[in-house]
Amino acid sequence: MEPLDSNAWVFDSLVGFLHGPVWNVPLQTFIEEKSLLFEPTDNGEVMDNPEYKRIHEEYRNLVIKKLK
Repeated sequence: MEPLDSNAWVFDSLVGFLHGPVWNVPLQTFIEEKSLLFEPTDNGEVMDNPEYKRIHEEYRNLVIKKLK
C-alpha cells in the first residue's frame, strides 16, 4: 500500500483546479449576474421567491457541467 503522501498531488491538483479560472470565472460571473435578485428585506430576511428555485437549478446545472 502506498503512503498517503504519494497521492497528495491528486488533492493539490483538485484544489488548483477549483482555484483556477476554468472553474471560478463562469461561477463568479453567474453569481454576479444573479445576486441582485437575492437582496434582503429591511429586517435582513430573504423573501421566498419562485425565481430563487429557477436560479438555483441553473447554478446547479452549471456546476454539474463544469464537473463533467
